[in-house]
Amino acid sequence: MNEFCFEMNISFDFPLPNGLHARPASHLQELASRFKGNIRFLNGRGRREADAKSVLSLVATDVKQGDPCRIVFSG
Repeated sequence: MNEFCFEMNISFDFPLPNGLHARPASHLQELASRFKGNIRFLNGRGRREADAKSVLSLVATDVKQGDPCRIVFSG
């Protein structure tokens, strides 16, 4: 059985004035968990990467307003 695999990137400057704290991280985790594929969140300022399906991992990226970020979808 052949599986189709793809990768898609979305780049943006983080818009929230208080950064990526627990509440928005929880919302992102909830959305990401709806999908089977891998979803990675990358903070370009600190070069930190997180599994978007983990709130603690997302908060640990230390994202601040204006940081260059990228979400990578693969699966």
